[in-house]
Amino acid sequence: MTVPEGTDYVYVNYPADFKYTPLSYCALFDTTGTVNGYDCPGFELLDNASGGKTLKLPVPYLVENSRYFAAEEKSYDYFNCFGFVYGDNTAPGGAVAVTGVKLDQNTLTVERGKTAQLTATVEPATANNQNVTWQSSSMKVATVSRKGVVTALSEGTTTVTVTTADGGYTAQCTVTVTDPNKPAVAADGYYEIANGAQLQWFANEVNASKDNAALNARLTDDIDLSGICSSANPWTPIGDHANNRIYSGTFDGQGHKITGLYLKGNASNYTNGNTYYIGLFGECDGVTIKNLSVYGTAMAVTRMVGGLAGRTCGVSTHRRSTVENCHNYVTLTGSATNDDIFSHGGLVGSAQETDFIGCSNEVDITGYQGQVGGIVGNTGIGGVTLTNCWNSGHVHLRGYKSTFEGVGGLVGSGSNTP
Repeated sequence: MTVPEGTDYVYVNYPADFKYTPLSYCALFDTTGTVNGYDCPGFELLDNASGGKTLKLPVPYLVENSRYFAAEEKSYDYFNCFGFVYGDNTAPGGAVAVTGVKLDQNTLTVERGKTAQLTATVEPATANNQNVTWQSSSMKVATVSRKGVVTALSEGTTTVTVTTADGGYTAQCTVTVTDPNKPAVAADGYYEIANGAQLQWFANEVNASKDNAALNARLTDDIDLSGICSSANPWTPIGDHANNRIYSGTFDGQGHKITGLYLKGNASNYTNGNTYYIGLFGECDGVTIKNLSVYGTAMAVTRMVGGLAGRTCGVSTHRRSTVENCHNYVTLTGSATNDDIFSHGGLVGSAQETDFIGCSNEVDITGYQGQVGGIVGNTGIGGVTLTNCWNSGHVHLRGYKSTFEGVGGLVGSGSNTP
């Protein structure tokens, strides 16, 4: 094999399904074909990105000693032999072989949820085969696309490796993923949320996986969401029904308030159930929400909308939810869509298996079609209790439809609600 003068190593890649299993042993042949030793200084057997093995062959030693390298497999038979000479390594037929690859960055820092581009340069630029493959050593930390786009998934470090199709040359970049908006975690495991970006992080974390349904949090300060959500970018509920997520943890406002909340179930077709359950929290089961006041605007254009939560429900699991010392200042306005809509409440749109204790609604609630209440729009199976709760706002019903009858200062429509 002809290689450019100054080449230190040649790498020979074998895939994981190669019929031979290379060993870290070898034999050295001289120019007469006679074995002349079994020790090749600088030779290494490496694991490669495909799960197979790579021979790292020391070119200067083999050239200077006029030796041929014979690779051995597990039965100690030779299956490949390599010899090198210096010269123009243009392949037969005029094709130019690859001699290496470089990355534009050796280290890279990316924030969780964001992307970054790595660019590989195959050498020489005139090489005929410019194809490369990419691999991340930790797919949980970051992934890398076929075009070298790194997507940061979670805090940590991973190594991104690019490998040339011709010759198996590699280059690497150490990628560090940071999570600057992750709240501090207290000794009891609660996330301690101090600003809007951290609250959005918590929502995203709950909605990222069903395994995160029971995460607990407390507020350590008043939260302003005006820079996080708006009419153009409504709040995504904690426990996002559209993403098949249900929240079942404990959230303690510690007497703080959340302002700037904007709620609206966005969709072109509101008959799609994915738009249901809209609030600061979406769908909840066995949840505890306490000591919290919420301020903002809610556009009730879908079913089950509340300033605090779209729905608290434990019908199938029989896990009761508790809403305690929570107060609504989110003005709710219902309007017609292409769906029958109902269950609009100041605090919660629809509740089952839920206890409300010392809660209030302090603003006007204007629901649409039916089941509109100051505290909760609709209650039902499993029993809902209201203890020391009050409503100071006006409750209105627009677009009355008898199928969804019910409007009230505390509860719009319900059963089993002492």
